[in-house]
Amino acid sequence: MKLVKLRDMNLVFSNIPLEDYPEWDSSTTYNKGDRVVLTSEKPVKIFESLVDSNTNNYPPDTCWNELESNYPEWDRKTSYSAGDRVKVSYEKDGITPLDIPQAFEAVSSNSGVYPPEDDGTNWASLDKWKDLGATNRWKMFDGKVSTQTVNSDTIEVVVDFSYCSSFALFNLYANSISWELYDGDYQNGDLVKSGQITNLQEEVKDWYEYFYSEIMLKQDVFVDGLPTLSNSQLRLLINPAGDSARCGMMVVGRSKELGSTLFGGRLGIVDFSVKEVDDEGNANLQQREYVKVIECDVWLPTKWIDIVRKELASVRAKPCVFVFNEGGLDFESFVVYGFYRSFDIYFSTPSYSRCSIQVEGLI
Repeated sequence: MKLVKLRDMNLVFSNIPLEDYPEWDSSTTYNKGDRVVLTSEKPVKIFESLVDSNTNNYPPDTCWNELESNYPEWDRKTSYSAGDRVKVSYEKDGITPLDIPQAFEAVSSNSGVYPPEDDGTNWASLDKWKDLGATNRWKMFDGKVSTQTVNSDTIEVVVDFSYCSSFALFNLYANSISWELYDGDYQNGDLVKSGQITNLQEEVKDWYEYFYSEIMLKQDVFVDGLPTLSNSQLRLLINPAGDSARCGMMVVGRSKELGSTLFGGRLGIVDFSVKEVDDEGNANLQQREYVKVIECDVWLPTKWIDIVRKELASVRAKPCVFVFNEGGLDFESFVVYGFYRSFDIYFSTPSYSRCSIQVEGLI
């Protein structure tokens, strides 16, 4: 088992163009529907104005947040006083949920006849901007596996790789990948090491499957053992499969071996899909995202107990990459971007001990 502590991503170059939206400016007045980008924050995101006359409202600080989710739902039968805050979670039909709820503050006493979004006299929107997520260039660096950077041609990126030894790609759609590690700047530094994976196609069981089954590609890739340098950059090329190349997330870090994965573990998924059944018994299935889960035992030298405990404790509630491949195995199912739910170290023998760990992926 290897643990990869992730370092902050510093994007040096990308061939993916930025969306053609203006940079947010505190002195500019925006109208409802206007879109801007904020390049001073990483990852770079797109924001859409929710109101007219939107001036000097810093987008990240004036978007819907979890605190606002605790506000009571607006009710037309309730009398409100100035300063009261409510949320609106549904369309005007009262049934259809909004993609992102909105929060409002009463500027005067009122008893709601019109919903807050239609009553600019008695209500003021607390949400000036809607977060539309990272730009296409930055989606592979936004910390979310489910969002993908997409390009009809090869995706080329250069990232800071200082003090790193490994990188991982998740939710990948590509025919092949290649990389080059440079000591210093990729344009002027020395090429230290290069590599490639020329075939990301999953193995087939027989000739019938080869000719007639849908081609399946590896979605998660882990590359380790690169030289650790104090000042280095990694150039990565993701070559398209079919009509595009896509990457959900790229992470870099330095790997550390914590022990040897034992057979007998268990892997699966947590599925966030929803099944709703009406009064007639008809089922409506909504397919949603899923994450990997792994439960297994790791065999480690007893003298490593303190080291392993401290390493795992240092990444509690932090996303990491856990790699459970051993002995030449190369299963993408055993590469997980996520967090550990729990671990227990059993003092088994004076020479070797056992660590039982549960890891859950992130979307």
